Amino acid sequence: MIIILLLLCFLLILLYYYILHGKYASYINKIPSLPSLPLFGHIFIGWLATQENAWKLLQIYSMIYNPIWKLWLGPFALVGICQPDDLEKILSSTKHLTKGFIYNFLNPWLRTGLLTSKGTKWHERRKILTPAFHFSILKQFIEILIEEGNHITQSLKNIKGSTVDDLAAFIGHHTLNAICETTMGTCLQRMGESQVQYRQAIHEMGNIFVYRLMRPWLAFDSIFALTPMGRKQAKCLKILHGFTEKIIAEKKQYHERNNRRYLENFSNKIDKIEADDEEVIGMKKKRLAMLDLLIAVAPDYNMNDLDIREEVDTFVFEGHDTVAMGLTYAILLLAEHKEIQECVRKEVSAIMQANKGKLSMSALNDMSYLERCLKESLRLYPSVPYISRILSEDVKLQSYLVPSGTTIILNVYNIHRDSHFWPNPDVFDPDRFLPEKIQNRHPYSYIPFSAGPRNCIGQRFAMLEMKAIIAPLVYNFYLEPIDYLKDFRFIVDLINRVAHPIRVRCIPIDHTPSTSFLKSQIMIINLLLLFLLLCFSFMLLYYCILYDGKFVRLINKIPSVPSFPLFGHAIILWIISLEDLWKVTHAIFKYYYPIWKIWIGPKVIIGICHPDDLKKILTSTKQHLTKGYVSSILKPWLGTGLLNNEGTWHKRRKILTPTFHFNILKQFVEVFIEEGNHISQSLKNIKGSTVDDLVSFISHHTLNAICETTMGTSLHEMGEFEEQYRQSINDLGKILFNRLFKPWLASDIIFALTSMGRKQAKSLKILHGIIEKIIAERKQYYERTNGRNLQNFAKDTDNKEVIGMKKKRLTMLDFLILEARDNKMNDVDIKEEIETFIFKGYGTITMSLTYTILLLAEHKDIQECVRKEVNAIMQANKGKLSMSALNDMSYLERCLKESLRLYPSIPYIIRTSSEDIQLQSYLVPPGVILYLSIYNVHRDPNFWPNPEMFDPDRFLPEKIQNRHPYSYIPFSAGLRNCIGQQFAMLEMKAIIALLVYNFYLEPVDYLKDLRFVADLVNRVAHPIRIRCVPIDHRS
Repeated sequence: MIIILLLLCFLLILLYYYILHGKYASYINKIPSLPSLPLFGHIFIGWLATQENAWKLLQIYSMIYNPIWKLWLGPFALVGICQPDDLEKILSSTKHLTKGFIYNFLNPWLRTGLLTSKGTKWHERRKILTPAFHFSILKQFIEILIEEGNHITQSLKNIKGSTVDDLAAFIGHHTLNAICETTMGTCLQRMGESQVQYRQAIHEMGNIFVYRLMRPWLAFDSIFALTPMGRKQAKCLKILHGFTEKIIAEKKQYHERNNRRYLENFSNKIDKIEADDEEVIGMKKKRLAMLDLLIAVAPDYNMNDLDIREEVDTFVFEGHDTVAMGLTYAILLLAEHKEIQECVRKEVSAIMQANKGKLSMSALNDMSYLERCLKESLRLYPSVPYISRILSEDVKLQSYLVPSGTTIILNVYNIHRDSHFWPNPDVFDPDRFLPEKIQNRHPYSYIPFSAGPRNCIGQRFAMLEMKAIIAPLVYNFYLEPIDYLKDFRFIVDLINRVAHPIRVRCIPIDHTPSTSFLKSQIMIINLLLLFLLLCFSFMLLYYCILYDGKFVRLINKIPSVPSFPLFGHAIILWIISLEDLWKVTHAIFKYYYPIWKIWIGPKVIIGICHPDDLKKILTSTKQHLTKGYVSSILKPWLGTGLLNNEGTWHKRRKILTPTFHFNILKQFVEVFIEEGNHISQSLKNIKGSTVDDLVSFISHHTLNAICETTMGTSLHEMGEFEEQYRQSINDLGKILFNRLFKPWLASDIIFALTSMGRKQAKSLKILHGIIEKIIAERKQYYERTNGRNLQNFAKDTDNKEVIGMKKKRLTMLDFLILEARDNKMNDVDIKEEIETFIFKGYGTITMSLTYTILLLAEHKDIQECVRKEVNAIMQANKGKLSMSALNDMSYLERCLKESLRLYPSIPYIIRTSSEDIQLQSYLVPPGVILYLSIYNVHRDPNFWPNPEMFDPDRFLPEKIQNRHPYSYIPFSAGLRNCIGQQFAMLEMKAIIALLVYNFYLEPVDYLKDLRFVADLVNRVAHPIRIRCVPIDHRS
């Protein structure tokens, strides 16, 4: 034994002198540090210091030797860094992904899960696990987090004296509940004695890790296993691994019994998780956890039970203590800063009241001030104070060159308190995270969740969990400090901990409404009833006057279904579904062809479907250009943009027309082709070749295209805002149409008081906020560059001149900013036009593409003709598309036109008559809403033989010549026709061309079975499925 020890010492000395006189030491010794002992370096400082003193030493080191220092641990060097530029160099690189040696102590527990793995295994696991933190999956987790927040509140109410004696332990108990239920789908509270052992084992493993970290001679697993602490670790690991393995086995058995039907839904959404809760999880009430995802993908990635266990254990470890300590410090900071606590409480209370006292994901996302508080708390007290990496090659930092193989300690704690980046760094100020203050800050001066490729995969989860716990806490309690942050004694650990229990006082808030409050509520209800009575009386009086006038005499000549006095047909419209409304409307069109009327209270809608009448209305230059009631409903969103504008419509149209010039469209075509390629790639990744929701799938890509061409912004680069933006647009579409057929919501004041009105306000806040931010950033960019690209945009010459720089695409937003420079528009005008084009070009193109794909899938012969045309043109262009190539696809264009005939994306146009108008059969008085049915005009057998048949040759030049020009108006007609129709046709061509080139389209759902709904855009009531079978071009 002595001989072995002597040999080891000799080898150690030999290694020391080899390193001391080599290149490695020559670089390291240039980095400043305290004097060190030969052979041992600074290792004795570590052995002699307590965890508490080790923390102080590291802080002193960072202050004395800022921004870089070193420590020798025998022959091995640690280099500490606390300068954001240096951190960026290391963390943003894909080369330095290996974690430091201290993480090796976690291997017995976590093996090589996501936290500790490296190389190809890390890349593969990261790819597998990323979908588990998608917006749609987080929506399921949020219910668990909110429940746990409510459990914390209930537990605090049961504490005598309102004092929590150990806040970190109390919070840790609940965060472990939350992480276990979201990771494994297991409620610890219901697991009896085994959950007590599990909790204790996790706690013991944390203590063992720190114990071993402070004793370098225990770095060797074989030596450590012989010690009492090593035996204790083995006992804890048996409990931890046994617990996880039992749950994995039970979960797998459960899915086998259910034929993996939940897993199939789950795995199918990994590449395109855009559906709602029901689609992602199979059954509304069935929550699936990260463990279910791992079981679902295990066969595809050759993952065995051991691989699954290490990822589950990793997430329990990573998401338990970090969130617990993040919450602990946030609670203490709020307790010490009463004015900030009160601001958080006001925000939470307002949102809770708007949501009837309940929390939801959207409610948490609205808590912007609370989010700033949490970010500032994580700045002052990051849960992980140090990050460790091993350099895989020499790195030149700002001051020194650090050699390959060095362990780097990245000092997050000190960077977050660097006065060069954070004025008054020790002050708790949530407003540091206002958008305008973030913009110019160094991106690596704030990294509570690390940064670069190995950043924390669960950071959105963590922020939502902290919000879900803090929100009910401040809503139900006043927080008061007992222990103060200035008195804390921090210790060295992987997690930012203190050496003692932390106490806080939570005083319950009584939310029982007072007598005065109840009286005020009764008064409001009485006033509302009085207002409704006055409205009813006024409506009755108006109806009586109206019924005896010229208006009613003219209207009553027009045929209609029998109606009720006073209410007209409104009652029928209110009680039937949107699906039935579509059927009723088209039945009336057939029965009362070519004109009919309906009364909605005192308002009249006249349905028209004859081309002569449509021509008279749409070609008018002054009488019938207003869009009336629909316009007023759209105004909160689109303002007075081109679609909605009445007074200055001509001026806006003139400004915007050049945006769709040939040279500008040429740039847009590049975006369309890129998005078409993205669609093809996404389809190739779908298992089984079946798209389960074609509309959702296509809309994802058309929204990308419209945003990039309109604003120059790729939604993929918008991070968490992408899903919010998409959801807000979808929500607003539903709200607008619901309001259209509820006349009592016509008043903006009344509508604002409803739940739908509040939802609209919330959606508008998101949409307007994102677009205003993009406009502001783009204007700042042009101010910095003196608008040089804009100057070239104004020239109407070749491609290079138009875009300024060959690789710089300019968009409609750039064009509008150019016009604003000439004082033709302000920022509000720009925002209105951008939002108008997104609204008009998103849903319409999505539905047109959907129906075209379905028609081609059902008509194989026509699909094959399109494919032949596309293949010939692609071969002639060396397999690439361009604007000229798309323009040559005449047969595809005829197919698109015929698809738009059968299924126009806008099924009707609304106008309001401003004076008497003589139609073919009747005189229509002013003030009437004119409902121009494009859908029925396009299927009129007087103009279209066999109108239900899909026949692209209807649009051969010789067949178009003698056709009524107003029998086909998919893009409207007359002065207010669609300004972007050429844009729409090019986008549809680009996407369909690539689709038929790469896939055989086969129907799953058939057009005859589609159930349409009444909407602003021609939609159906259910998902549409289609099969896309890849074509192998190698043969």
